[in-house]
Amino acid sequence: MLYRYFDVQGLKATIRTQSLRLAKISSLNDPFDFNPVIKLSEVSDNELREIYQRSLDKHHLDINKMTDFELRKDWFSREANFTPSIMRERANECLGVISLSKLYDNPLLWAHYAEKHSGGNIGFHVDQPPFSHMKTRGLLVDVFYQKPRPVVFHHPFDTDS
Repeated sequence: MLYRYFDVQGLKATIRTQSLRLAKISSLNDPFDFNPVIKLSEVSDNELREIYQRSLDKHHLDINKMTDFELRKDWFSREANFTPSIMRERANECLGVISLSKLYDNPLLWAHYAEKHSGGNIGFHVDQPPFSHMKTRGLLVDVFYQKPRPVVFHHPFDTDS
């Protein structure tokens, strides 16, 4: 079972509509949620030339006309354009979050999300649709809070920008 805590209005609306609202990334109340440390990937000049060559081949351009300095300059300009705030912004456009708990009796969750103990929670069987479908597709995942913050390695050619 997974439990969703609600204030009174949210509980009534969920029961009335028989649906759950997906929260946007931007509405998460913890500033560290979906805010990893991003480390820029490191590549050698030869690896960089190979990466660029594959990219430029698609556009029939000649990499031999670029110096190592020009390659590095372009590399770092692409890296500088990928920041945690941009990652959050992109995720906010296409992801939704439903916060659930394995605990039905967590005092902190009751105090914070169930309107200081005056709201309620609803339990959902994870082996029943829609959660069973989410689980098999890898969309239902545990969140582990940890110190230090998670690290994401970024390669500037992994994005469509």
